[in-house]
Amino acid sequence: MTLDDFYAKHGDNPDWDTVDATDFYNLLDGKREEFEALASEGILNQHFLWDIVRRRTITDLFFMGMFCWDSMADGGLDVPLSENIMANPDNHKYIVSQFVKKDPTLSLSKQQGFKTRLILYPRGTQKSSWNYLDLVQWVLLDHTVRILVLTAADDMASDTVNLIKGYFLIRDTPSLMALFWPEHCVLEKDSGASGSFTTPMWEKKQIKRKEPTIMARGITATISGYHFEIMAADDAVSDRNSLTDEQCKSVKKRYYLTRKTLRPFAFTNLVGTRYGEDDLWGDVLSKTQIGTFKEEDVNPNIKLITNLEKSTCILVGAAMRVKEDCARELAKFNIARRDWYRKAGREGITLLMPQNPHLNYDKELSEYDEDPETYETQRNQNVLSAVASVFTEELLLKAVIHWNELPVFGQRTCTFDLNGGKGKKDNDFVVGNCCLWDDKGVGYIIDLVRDVFPNPTAIAKAIVAFCVKHHPDILSIEDAPGSRMLAPTIESEADKYRNPRNGDPDDYVKSLVRRIHWSPLDNKEDSKRNRINSLQPLFLYGRMRLVNYLPYMDMLKTEFIRKITRGSKNDIPDSISLQIPFMPQPRSTPLTEEEKKKQEEEKIKRQREERDKSAWKQMFEETQNVWYGNDVPPQQQEYLIDESFNISHEEGYENILGAGLIG
Repeated sequence: MTLDDFYAKHGDNPDWDTVDATDFYNLLDGKREEFEALASEGILNQHFLWDIVRRRTITDLFFMGMFCWDSMADGGLDVPLSENIMANPDNHKYIVSQFVKKDPTLSLSKQQGFKTRLILYPRGTQKSSWNYLDLVQWVLLDHTVRILVLTAADDMASDTVNLIKGYFLIRDTPSLMALFWPEHCVLEKDSGASGSFTTPMWEKKQIKRKEPTIMARGITATISGYHFEIMAADDAVSDRNSLTDEQCKSVKKRYYLTRKTLRPFAFTNLVGTRYGEDDLWGDVLSKTQIGTFKEEDVNPNIKLITNLEKSTCILVGAAMRVKEDCARELAKFNIARRDWYRKAGREGITLLMPQNPHLNYDKELSEYDEDPETYETQRNQNVLSAVASVFTEELLLKAVIHWNELPVFGQRTCTFDLNGGKGKKDNDFVVGNCCLWDDKGVGYIIDLVRDVFPNPTAIAKAIVAFCVKHHPDILSIEDAPGSRMLAPTIESEADKYRNPRNGDPDDYVKSLVRRIHWSPLDNKEDSKRNRINSLQPLFLYGRMRLVNYLPYMDMLKTEFIRKITRGSKNDIPDSISLQIPFMPQPRSTPLTEEEKKKQEEEKIKRQREERDKSAWKQMFEETQNVWYGNDVPPQQQEYLIDESFNISHEEGYENILGAGLIG
């Protein structure tokens, strides 16, 4: 593309920071001879594109993927850009957006964005290549940067750094990097030892330091005494180090020790695929899902998990998924889960990168048929498929009902699993649920609360707020050691509660918390497994249902399918299993016609009133559920959770429930 062609397409005064990246690259590619001639005379830095190109390479990672095409292993000057899979924004826009968008007007320590970013994608999606280009950007931004590259083993780490070093090599035919960033480029013979790279810009300082610009290590290596501004873990979890529990524990320990070498403002890039439930990536995931976090289904194959408190962002991509409506039909007709991909066919599935010719339906189906368990783990990031469980995805899917199928009348019971009620561990969750029972003895789980609370007072506040919200007939708490010591605090918090609308106390809740049912705790071997597994026939025969708007629905599914051991995290199923003793007997006589008519009238009236509430539009647009899409109920709570307690309470416990009816 000539400059005249470029101006004809984008105008005489294009915005060089946002102009189409492909057109910009084609313009540069068409002017290589001119740039080489100017560079040989030492005046390329006087060209009007000099500063524009240098700025764009730092600020636009997608453009960087084209800018460095001539230095990539599968690229080069003689390979057209059309063969660069990374040049398709539809395939890679979500990966690219995961990395820090750098501002060249700010120092490295002032750059904005999540401090820890994890990309869990299948192989063949170029996630590692983007990771390498991001590290190149950091070097261009600040030549004093110190980068640590972690992989599963030392030899892999060295190979990775050698690949990154290749972007800075001076060849017979200069690359665009060598033309526009000559201060960072070296001849191969001067590039230093294998597995490390120091930019010539730092060497000019003639100041010695222990760390090179980029340093390679295996994740289990010792690096005490070093300090870094950037850490990039690329495929640090592999079959080399994560096949046994002992290996997983060792990798996690070394990773968190390595993080201590980072400076306070440092950034961490994590890239990989899953190998097992207890691997390092699973640990990062579970820690991100503590406190105030947000899960967003970007599309059927991609999930984004963010936690502002922990400054962590996780992008999870599944190579192939069965469409939700198709999955419900397959579950309805009892098609085995292992046959879903084939039965769904091309029209019934969605692909992670539909524009990538190497990730098509036939290839994915072939890989799945070869080894379904490995496929689900490493291609779909689903580590639970290989676990033997009485609960299956299709069983849980069939248990989900639409919110307008809920009974109008019925007893409500709230059960809580406090895990001792001490709130002392980072992963010690308090979980509660509310079940609505109809006259046939069918239970409908209509709400969940799941959070880690800092102290017993915060736990008591959460319990009271949940009871204010639902006014259950029964409040039951598992009688774990120390739980009963919470009773006076719960009563005190109920006494303090005031309706934010009129300032009135809630006498019903005050009475309710003074007659708590303490559910006996059974510490016998396998008691937890037996208690949770006793829910399976209830789901199977339609005696226990899940309403589609429940918060933590994906987590609920995960914890039901997960292998149940004494130390495993199955908190949501454990909490729901406490509902079993309160299951009412089915009504002995059928409803009269008058009663049926009354219930139907009440149901229609309730639906009409709820749809008219002002919160409907907001909830319809903002709440999503991967099992039922956007079709969620209107606001159904009487009180605002964040305003449930008056100003006389201790401060610092905002959003104490973590999620309500609407998530």
